[in-house]
Amino acid sequence: MFTTSIAAGAGYDDNVLLANRANNPPSDYTSPVTPSAALDFNGKRTHFSTGYTGSLTFYRTVDELTSFEHLLRATFSHRLTPRFSIVAEENFAKAPTTDALELAGVPFYRVGSRTNTVGGGVDAALNKYTTMSARYSLRIVAFDVDERTQRALLGGHSHEGNVSLARALSTRLTVTGRYSYLQGTAGEATYVPEALDRGSFDIQSGGVEAAYRLTESVNVTGGFGVARMSGTEPLVRQDLQLPASVITDSPFDPEVGPTFLAGVAWHGEHHLASLVYQRSFIPSFGFGGTFQNEEWVAALHVPFARNRAYADASASWFNNEPLIQTQPTLRSMWLSGKAGYRVTRWLNVEGYYDRSQQDAQVAGGILDRNQLGIRMVATRPMRLR
Repeated sequence: MFTTSIAAGAGYDDNVLLANRANNPPSDYTSPVTPSAALDFNGKRTHFSTGYTGSLTFYRTVDELTSFEHLLRATFSHRLTPRFSIVAEENFAKAPTTDALELAGVPFYRVGSRTNTVGGGVDAALNKYTTMSARYSLRIVAFDVDERTQRALLGGHSHEGNVSLARALSTRLTVTGRYSYLQGTAGEATYVPEALDRGSFDIQSGGVEAAYRLTESVNVTGGFGVARMSGTEPLVRQDLQLPASVITDSPFDPEVGPTFLAGVAWHGEHHLASLVYQRSFIPSFGFGGTFQNEEWVAALHVPFARNRAYADASASWFNNEPLIQTQPTLRSMWLSGKAGYRVTRWLNVEGYYDRSQQDAQVAGGILDRNQLGIRMVATRPMRLR
């Protein structure tokens, strides 16, 4: 199935520079154009799916901020035997601002940001009730430099491997044991040639999760574990008295802490809703260092008017507490919603609203941005034979 789509409309951005409100940042009207294409293949043993979405946003007054956003994804799975499968995936995103990518532990700047994750693994059914899964992924994060303010973020890469073993104890209850190891490097900023030493981080975690089906439409999950962090990491120090950000080295003493996971998902005949809470430890590719991260993620999809109209909403809240006291605490929130109506089989009309907000717990550290508008979305699926 090959599906093409294009959306165009008019919008409003109330903080185009992603700056503190005390500085009276300018607002502007926008004209977003969003083309996309997707290809899906379902074979007897093979599934392949890939898609691209681009977003070109024209600013009416501050036209030098006109920019492109790119999203690319690909997934592949193949069942070698009835019990053994291989999988692979790729996800790439490029955005003109750091708040557009929902990266935990990264401050909101209007600088170009890129992330790419590629990986794969295997799934195996050991017997009727037990399955095993193993995954590896490589993640690369990079940022541009704000030439006007000389604000710089580190970037870096990480390698992550994880193994899980799941056992179905009944038709409703499944228990899973997990172990993961994440190793990476921060401070690969090529714009700071004197920063030859790169900081490293290691995060090991293990735990147990349980998934229970309360009803035919409601599932709950929960889990706990332990994580250990170690390494040496570079830190970006923002100093207004200096012409640019300075990278300094800071040792990182090993620390051990708990991890938690809880969630609920509701799948109605047409309605979908989910809420997930997670506490974990993550690297910061913005300032360097390691964060204790708490996050809430919620999503909702509701069709109505005989499925001709729909409403979608999502919310994410991250609380990033640094393990190195010289770094800021970041509390970030993203809200997104849209409501649409299917005018014809291939044409929808949508209204949308997006909000990003961050509090760095310092004077002048509160940033927020609201974007809203209306758009026409034309979609054309084609079955290829």
